[in-house]
Amino acid sequence: VQMLESLRNFLSGKRVIAITALLAIPFVFLGSQSFGTTFASFGTVNGEPVSQMDVNLATSQVSQRLQSMYGEDFSLDDLDEDISLELIKNEIINQKTLLSHVRKLGLLVSEKTAKQEIINIESFQGENGFDQILFESTIRANGLTPDDYFELMQESIALDRMFKAMSSVAFPIQSNIDAMASMLETSRDINFIKLDKNPL
Repeated sequence: VQMLESLRNFLSGKRVIAITALLAIPFVFLGSQSFGTTFASFGTVNGEPVSQMDVNLATSQVSQRLQSMYGEDFSLDDLDEDISLELIKNEIINQKTLLSHVRKLGLLVSEKTAKQEIINIESFQGENGFDQILFESTIRANGLTPDDYFELMQESIALDRMFKAMSSVAFPIQSNIDAMASMLETSRDINFIKLDKNPL
């Protein structure tokens, strides 16, 4: 029961992060370069390669999460470096583990779908709608190529859809039902003792 509840809570929290990444990716890299140089080798998680971009995104997401809890003035620099790095590594592991499951389930969306989402992002709008020059200059300023960004969007959209599907599905399990019934049927005897506060 606790495992299912933690999964549901985890997904609802990650869903917000996925949506944030989807809408604000052009700006998430700012201020997150300092941790990238600490990792000597990025390696892989469940066969998913970890890149500098993943480190930057994870750093930004951890920072945003902490600021939502402790206020906008909170900075990762306020934490001990070992703690910060551990939070970032855990974020990367979570994201890559989920992404590997998305791939196994065949849920990745097409590049066409990703481009349709990109066209609607407010950050890339000019006077006459989507601005190709603004899009490319923003992407390249953050060290990405358009192809990198398309792939990132494909992954973000797929993860977001998986989170939405899993968090909206109610799946009662017999053991959950039995445990709940047992709790509802449990009775307790309560004895009250009255004491004189002066001697006490």
